[in-house]
Amino acid sequence: MSLRDLGVFEPLQENHPGVGMTCWICSQQLAVGTRVALKPCETPDQTGSLTVESKLVCATCYLKGEVVMTEGGQRIVERIKDGDGSPFPVLTTDGLQWADGEVTVVRREDGEKG
Repeated sequence: MSLRDLGVFEPLQENHPGVGMTCWICSQQLAVGTRVALKPCETPDQTGSLTVESKLVCATCYLKGEVVMTEGGQRIVERIKDGDGSPFPVLTTDGLQWADGEVTVVRREDGEKG
């Protein structure tokens, strides 16, 4: 499963409207090369709505703490590296690094399986 399958987009390009915005969770400024995701959030005026607003967040905030399956068993995501220079963008809490496609989400915050 790729990072894209997990909801993480390619690193931001110079012309992306998200460059200069801040992560909705950690308030870090999103720069060229930052990997991002859209985090669904329900606002009070959306109760019962068919659409749900999503906020732009950095990939680390989106996946940190998620339980993922690797060839060596379950691990917990520590952070996602920005940019596309590293062949191992996923770091887990045990200090190991994983290539895009080597992890599958076991359980998500919202209770769904990846």
